[in-house]
Amino acid sequence: MAKIRVNLKVAAAERLDFLGRVLAALAGNPHFPAPIPPLAEAQAVLAAGQAAQAQAEAAEAALATRIQERRAALEAVDATLTRLAAYVEAAGAGDPAKVASSGFEPRAGPAPVGPLPQVENLAATAGDHDGTLDLSWDRVPGATGYEVYQSTDVAQPAGWAFACSCARSSATVEGLASGTRYWFRVRAVGAAGPGPWSDPATKIAP
Repeated sequence: MAKIRVNLKVAAAERLDFLGRVLAALAGNPHFPAPIPPLAEAQAVLAAGQAAQAQAEAAEAALATRIQERRAALEAVDATLTRLAAYVEAAGAGDPAKVASSGFEPRAGPAPVGPLPQVENLAATAGDHDGTLDLSWDRVPGATGYEVYQSTDVAQPAGWAFACSCARSSATVEGLASGTRYWFRVRAVGAAGPGPWSDPATKIAP
């Protein structure tokens, strides 16, 4: 007896297209005269799914615009803070009390940092868009940044590839294949070089 494989882990648009093709193939098909559920009911489900997908895509487009607007606004904030800091630093003539009275904090001198510890509590969750995963982990004191590597076969040591680098203890990895399981590992980087790799975290890309 022929078995049917239904892949429900692909992206939403692909599942909707797949259902549409199946319904078109079943319509008037003499081999399947009484589909369960009835074709009218399945067509209603497809129409509702397509409407929801269209609304979600519109919302995602609007969100992308808002995020871009926020990024531009925060760039202006950063530029303003940088200019004000330069002014206070020059006008304060290096006096810590004067600098503190401005609302800024005097910069502390560099502290020596030895070998960094292993990154702990790495977790992977679904991102806001298909093909993205969000990563988070505990901050490592003394780290100046983090390196993220990814793999689709954790059993192959040579299969790890660079995914991204970041300054904070979180990252979003984009461009992943929906429905594919990925593993990730992270290490902190500091003055003494990179620390050991974290334990891997895994998640199927939405």
